[in-house]
Amino acid sequence: FRNLDSDEALSNRNMKVALRRLRRFARTGADFELDLPGTIRDTARNGG
Repeated sequence: FRNLDSDEALSNRNMKVALRRLRRFARTGADFELDLPGTIRDTARNGG
């Protein structure tokens, strides 16, 4: 975390840069897909 100046207002450009970095960060996570039908089937088979 950086020490940010509380007196300085965020500009549109700063917000765009921050959002772009967050999107890039979010894309680097593990790729996985939930098997919803399989989860429901297995849960029903196990009785909850």
